[in-house]
Amino acid sequence: KGIGRALVLLAEECIKNKNGTRIVLDARKIALGFYKSLNYKITSDEFIANSIPHFVMEKTILDTLSA
Repeated sequence: KGIGRALVLLAEECIKNKNGTRIVLDARKIALGFYKSLNYKITSDEFIANSIPHFVMEKTILDTLSA
């Protein structure tokens, strides 16, 4: 357990290390709670991809050392 969370946090670290400031992803409707728990926000209406309901979600990545 916790592998998905660890992977997302690692991806966020990699993005920070490359001076990235934002993550945008297509989340399956069933996974919204998971991404919301990691502070991602829904930024679209529901859409269908591969017959599965999705939403676009985004998160601003802040460097805690300079914030």
